[in-house]
Amino acid sequence: MIDTIALVGDSIRLSYQPYAAARLRPQFVWGPADNCRSSRYLLRHIDRLVLDHLHDSTLVHFNVGAHDVKRLEHDGFGLQVQLEEYRSNVAELIAAFRAHPRVARVVVATTAPVDDIRHKTLDWLRHNEDVIVYNEALVDAAAAARCFVNDLYEDVRRCRFDPLSEDGIHFNETGKEYAGAVVAAYLQGLLT
Repeated sequence: MIDTIALVGDSIRLSYQPYAAARLRPQFVWGPADNCRSSRYLLRHIDRLVLDHLHDSTLVHFNVGAHDVKRLEHDGFGLQVQLEEYRSNVAELIAAFRAHPRVARVVVATTAPVDDIRHKTLDWLRHNEDVIVYNEALVDAAAAARCFVNDLYEDVRRCRFDPLSEDGIHFNETGKEYAGAVVAAYLQGLLT
């Protein structure tokens, strides 16, 4: 029996978590207060961010990718985490979560779409084509580990309204609520 759902991930997760929790049971949902950033960062800090806080039978739902595909100007706009490292990191994260005695089930979520036109800054970029490629790597790593995949990318892409804020990556308020509902519905399906 699952006692707790741990929602783990970046600022996108932080934004939809309250909405997902409200649709589940707020006392049933927990997530790190910190932005878990990239796959590299989460892997490096997995104990402090997540594993040290687990006390019940937990379903872990995690996403990484939005920071991995970030292209920084000071790095010549190269990807923050290269694709093969990302694939390896996702596999290691799945294994690390599964190895914890309190983790009953692991779900990975794909990275939500990026609007290339709106998402332009002076110091860094993200491209939706990178998100698609990294999501494919995530799905491959999850399949190899026989891990559940919540395809948040596809759910957001098919949304009948614009769920993104002016920055082209974060959700607007309606998008946060929508993503929270999608995540909650997926998890409820695993709990029944």
